[in-house]
Amino acid sequence: MSKADNKKAKLLGKSFGASSGQLRKALLFKFAGQLGLTDCYRCGIEIDDIAEFSIEHKEPWGSAKNPVEAFFDLDNIAFSHLKCNYGAVNRNKTHCPKSHAYTEANTQIWNGGRWCRQCVSARDATRHQTRDRDKQRKYNREYARRQGTDSGEDGLNHSGDNCSHHICIRGPKGAKGKPGLVAKR
Repeated sequence: MSKADNKKAKLLGKSFGASSGQLRKALLFKFAGQLGLTDCYRCGIEIDDIAEFSIEHKEPWGSAKNPVEAFFDLDNIAFSHLKCNYGAVNRNKTHCPKSHAYTEANTQIWNGGRWCRQCVSARDATRHQTRDRDKQRKYNREYARRQGTDSGEDGLNHSGDNCSHHICIRGPKGAKGKPGLVAKR
């Protein structure tokens, strides 16, 4: 960054580029209001907060025959709420990132977004397994403490070299190089 840019950033409290963009947005919002163009293109409700004001293309320019022309075509430009503009990107998608179809039975609408039920179920099952395993280890540690028995890091009572727990084997070095448990692979 040049000395001049550093000085501008110090005076403005943010980069000169970010400040210029903020100024352009404020001017555009003011002029749109004066011209009566503050109704959202997507939902039709008036945009009354500059933080919610965004510029969008009515038709996606990236997939147009001539993307440069579509990008700069002023007839293809509209104003919308930021949330309406952002949501439009995903509105036409027919499958989730894991390729599950967005059908009525497989789609959950929550908090303004849609979620694939198959992905949510898989994620929740993993979370519950981890939570249940951690809960069991905590219980095992507490039980061993109350019984006054020697327990390993996982809270299980290991009986020397003949440990029969299905989740561990006894070895010369355990977790993090300490004597004790070696996880089965």
